[in-house]
Amino acid sequence: MEKKELWEELSFEINNIPKIKESFEDDDEKAILGSGNKNANLLFIGDEIDLYETEDLKVMVASSGEFLIKLCDMAGFIPEDYYITTLTKCSLKYKDLFEEEQNYLKELLDMQIAITEPKIIVTFGQYSAEALLGREINFGKERGKFIDWKGGIKVLITYDVRFVKEARENTGRNSTVAIDFWKDLLLAKKELEKLIKQHEKEGKVPRLFLHACCAPCSSYVLEYLSRFFSVTVFFYNPNISPKEEYEKRVAEIRRLISEMKFLHPVALVEGEYRPCLLYTSPSPRDGLL
Repeated sequence: MEKKELWEELSFEINNIPKIKESFEDDDEKAILGSGNKNANLLFIGDEIDLYETEDLKVMVASSGEFLIKLCDMAGFIPEDYYITTLTKCSLKYKDLFEEEQNYLKELLDMQIAITEPKIIVTFGQYSAEALLGREINFGKERGKFIDWKGGIKVLITYDVRFVKEARENTGRNSTVAIDFWKDLLLAKKELEKLIKQHEKEGKVPRLFLHACCAPCSSYVLEYLSRFFSVTVFFYNPNISPKEEYEKRVAEIRRLISEMKFLHPVALVEGEYRPCLLYTSPSPRDGLL
């Protein structure tokens, strides 16, 4: 079965759990399974509905998700590095469900992990850690240390994001909780880079398909990503007007790629400039689907 079909099956199962269906105000509303890169090496698991709003890392202002993504940016993660999910995929808290419901969600979480195939999992809070590991944990002793889990996956336990955010707001930068959480993120980043370097030694250079809007926005991104990936830059921007501006941007990104020094190959693929497609519905014959 293709990964896409597995994701669809997982979504069907989750969205047909009675309590999850009842948690939505709108009958047409669906649970979002997670947000970010579904093929990322790093998976974040929490129990807070506001860790993400959409599948592409859109978050509410002043939410736990915004707080987490800002810290990830500061730690040097890029959006392609990670995927965020929650235990219930809705506003319900895992601890408030019956044991039978918890066990079923745990089975579905295992399925999600199997599809995603992460190398590192970071759990936010005690409930997320215990749900994943299937046992009680000593949070004080086990937080901030990697645990070898099944399939060779490493698990790192850390604080609940909302708890960290509130501690940071209440006690400032010197909050012990916030400092420890920051150290845990850096530990995950270090382990991720170690993993990527190991792949490089084995001759495994992953490929990345990256959409770009212009050269200035792409410069540092390409400098960073090319250390770990063989990158194909896709310049497809029929929304740019007039055509002269479009042509300038294409020329600049082509020049940027030709003049920059990269550790791994970076290639440019240019899509067709067809602004008319913005005003018509996409169809297979347009080459968009």
